[in-house]
Amino acid sequence: MTATKAQIGPITGGVFHGCKGYTTTLYDTTPGGYFMSTNAARISVDSFTGVVHFNISGTTAAIRYYVGSSYATKTLTCDPSPADIGNNVGVCVGSSSFLTDGTSGGTWTSTNTAIATMGTASYSSPMPYNGVSVGLDTIIYTRSNGCAVFATVTVNALPDLSNLSLAGSNVNWVDIYSTSDEVVTLTSTTLANGTYDILCDMERPDSFVISPIAATIVFSSGTGTFTISHSGFNPSGTHIVTLTSITNHGNGCVTTISAGNTTTFDVLP
Repeated sequence: MTATKAQIGPITGGVFHGCKGYTTTLYDTTPGGYFMSTNAARISVDSFTGVVHFNISGTTAAIRYYVGSSYATKTLTCDPSPADIGNNVGVCVGSSSFLTDGTSGGTWTSTNTAIATMGTASYSSPMPYNGVSVGLDTIIYTRSNGCAVFATVTVNALPDLSNLSLAGSNVNWVDIYSTSDEVVTLTSTTLANGTYDILCDMERPDSFVISPIAATIVFSSGTGTFTISHSGFNPSGTHIVTLTSITNHGNGCVTTISAGNTTTFDVLP
């Protein structure tokens, strides 16, 4: 005998609403049946286990339990999720940036405050976040219904200049009439391999300072070089080149040198 709708027990178990990506399990005590969703793209269900997957936020679908041609039904809702987190561009140790979300009223959480911390106004958008130490931190933005989105924030290291020195070529014999650019070699046992943008000052013997001198170096195996135009070496006497900052070309992290490394060029008359 085929069961009638009145003879099929109600769909129970689990929850009848959930966030995108959430799963739950439904049951029906009537034997011999199977589950089906009226819109599996929105909310799907395994025919025999009753395991439900909430797929598209802000939608509904009816879950039916069939025995023969009769069925019980229950409407499930996939609750709205926040918008995706925006402006996730990474941050340097000791610096700050901002995250955004187009859904208002949510709260921000850092899952690893040893890596990054959030601003004090938990409902703010844009939300400032601060790089504490090198690594990855998962940031969560949760709206009032409990649905959340996630973003992985990268905190990048500053260029490590704890062991660095400069040395100029042709030191003590630069000819004031030379047309050759002068080479400066940067060496370090702590600076990571990579491409860097550097800034220098050069103080001439007449106390005039050429600033900034900008250059890009490819640093590898403990050394990198850049050039200074010969046109700056005038008048004769000692020219002092001082490194003032170095910026990682890839992530923009910059180390400023308050007491810069120097090298000298003695220009002959």
